[in-house]
Amino acid sequence: MIETVPANGDYGLPATPDWRQRELPIRERQVEIGGRALNFAEAGEGARALVLVHGMGGRWQHWLETIPFLAPHGRVLALDLPGFGRSQLPAGGVSLDGYADTAAALCRSLGVERAVVLGHSMGGPIALRFATRHEGLTEAVVLVAGATDTFNAVLGLRATARLALRKPKKTAAALTELLTVGIPTPRPLQRLIVASRWLRQALLWPYMRRPRAMPADSLALMLERPRAFNAQLAGFLAGVDQTLPPLTPGSSSPS
Repeated sequence: MIETVPANGDYGLPATPDWRQRELPIRERQVEIGGRALNFAEAGEGARALVLVHGMGGRWQHWLETIPFLAPHGRVLALDLPGFGRSQLPAGGVSLDGYADTAAALCRSLGVERAVVLGHSMGGPIALRFATRHEGLTEAVVLVAGATDTFNAVLGLRATARLALRKPKKTAAALTELLTVGIPTPRPLQRLIVASRWLRQALLWPYMRRPRAMPADSLALMLERPRAFNAQLAGFLAGVDQTLPPLTPGSSSPS
């Protein structure tokens, strides 16, 4: 059964990270998988295992706000995929199937018999491959803004036309993201996007679920001060508060 859970009314709003106030022991460990060190964090206990797979450029700390809520329901295992975080690159090539097999090998090395696999972004297709390649180990799969198609599946010459007929919005979003990646946005256009909800929807729909619902100040920080935004995000993941001064209308703070 596949169930889609819609975003609720607080989508995009800033949240109070109450996980920082929770007394939850998170144990960071390493095991050897395929002759290479695999780093992971563990919390909670029980027969049910909840395996958390991060996305591209991520690490296990991307699940810091999720782990305290899942730990009462079972044994949480949040891994650094090979080549990410503190995990070593695999001895062979890198592939989504290889990542899925590594997650399954981690489960077996820890005596896990059944796992609920949660995948975010790139972790989505990894979780799906985990389920198809290790069916006996899989209790359920949860996609958290997880991709179900890889770029090459969407943009391959044979697949593009077929997918465009079945899922035109997804195909258009993937093509738009690919064609516009790395293109700088002029500051006047940034300010127009922040000021106009309709312009936000028209230009940002390939990149976020509901652009019009994104608060203007959060969007301004993302567009006008990406380095500051990334620094704040990195501080958040590291557990360090970094309070940034608010943007003033018409400001041109350095990024």
